[in-house]
Amino acid sequence: MKTKEAYENALDIIKGNSCENGFYASCIKKSNYKRIWSRDGIIQGLAGIMAEDSDITNTLKNNLKTLRDFQDETGRIASNVDVEKKDVSYGRLVGKIDASIWYIIGVGQYIKYSKDINFLKEFFESVEKVIKYLECVELNGKGFLYIPNGGDWADEYITHGYVLFDQLLYYQALKEYSYMLKKMKKPFSQVNKKISKLKKMIEINYFPSKDKLNKKAVYNKGLYEKITKNFQEDFALIYFCSDGFAPYLDSFANSLILLTDIPEEKDKKKIINALNKRLNSQKIKILPAFWPPITSFHHFWRDLKMNSLFSFENKPYHYHNGGLWPLIQGFYIASLVKENKKQLAKKYLNKFSEAIEQDNYEFHEYFESKHNKPKGVKKSGFSATGYIIGYLAVNKNKTVFK
Repeated sequence: MKTKEAYENALDIIKGNSCENGFYASCIKKSNYKRIWSRDGIIQGLAGIMAEDSDITNTLKNNLKTLRDFQDETGRIASNVDVEKKDVSYGRLVGKIDASIWYIIGVGQYIKYSKDINFLKEFFESVEKVIKYLECVELNGKGFLYIPNGGDWADEYITHGYVLFDQLLYYQALKEYSYMLKKMKKPFSQVNKKISKLKKMIEINYFPSKDKLNKKAVYNKGLYEKITKNFQEDFALIYFCSDGFAPYLDSFANSLILLTDIPEEKDKKKIINALNKRLNSQKIKILPAFWPPITSFHHFWRDLKMNSLFSFENKPYHYHNGGLWPLIQGFYIASLVKENKKQLAKKYLNKFSEAIEQDNYEFHEYFESKHNKPKGVKKSGFSATGYIIGYLAVNKNKTVFK
């Protein structure tokens, strides 16, 4: 079967990205991909946990050790590291907040998988330092992380302020932290209260409606009122901040939220319908990072053009600006399985497999969405992980997070 062949090739990609210190984003020497990463490393490690592959999970363990060893005095975790040169990047244009969140998720998921209590004891102090750092990133202490422009995986896009994607990662990270506290026989009730509060805040603020305007969890009542008048989409709000919000679809955040217990049933149905509508309008059935593409006629264009490191990647229909990402498609397929839509998930997995085969199993980072050509770095751990997640969700009923 072609779906299984793509799965086996995806595992080979991740193993090819492995080294003694962890995972490269890609083994191809381009830009900063061939370094040990937090986000890309943890995500590839999650694929190994789902696959129950001892080689990949052992590399995850080493990846976590590398990140811990380069943790700085504030508690933050590096975005990526060149171990041999001892060159540490916490982000060049801006700090990458999600690197620290993914680290906690990686430690928690590895412990749940390995049941290695000694590993937990070895890493617990490091995790507590990260938690303190993230509490500082709640700049006004109200519960949401404040993310600078380019402060997460969408590093050259326009998202900033209170970004849904990062609040969802934080929600999962706090759950991992609560689990670790229990295992360490330490008090965890306050963390659980924080988790419950964050859940309500996400549900209220990223699914805005007039009937919620007077809810206690509304973050900024004046802005919320304006958003409810101008945001009528079926998907969750991408972000909001002091200078407003954007009306774009964030496919990753909307796929991720379906894997949580946060949305109400009516909101789940709307999100699935919106994502299916997007996929049905495309030749390649892989979700875009963000949609619609920002063009030179839009007022966000200047901000997008300014935010680039090596070269401008976000031309319309490219990279985060409308590019189609296999990583995201895997998370969406897994969310469909969770929502008991197995046949639809299977259909999309088959289409996913066709796209990967047409790419000659090179697992490019993304496909540009105008001419459907594979783009970005080859042998992308992100793309391989996306396929593994989708395949194992459909064929083995595996979940992304234990």
